[in-house]
Amino acid sequence: MTTSKSGRPTAAVAFHPGYSHAAVIAEAVARGAAEACAEVISTSVDSITGRTVLAAWPQGCL
Repeated sequence: MTTSKSGRPTAAVAFHPGYSHAAVIAEAVARGAAEACAEVISTSVDSITGRTVLAAWPQGCL
């Protein structure tokens, strides 16, 4: 987890879609982080590439 320019923490939640329970848990983690005022990036690992992660991540947070 890191902090964005807005000062809010940013959390990335990645899950493997081949396991249905993993997606459910990832959704719960993302909801909990959002309820704690974090900016959340949620994605399946099948869709992740270096460019995807860098494009989604807030500038200045890496």
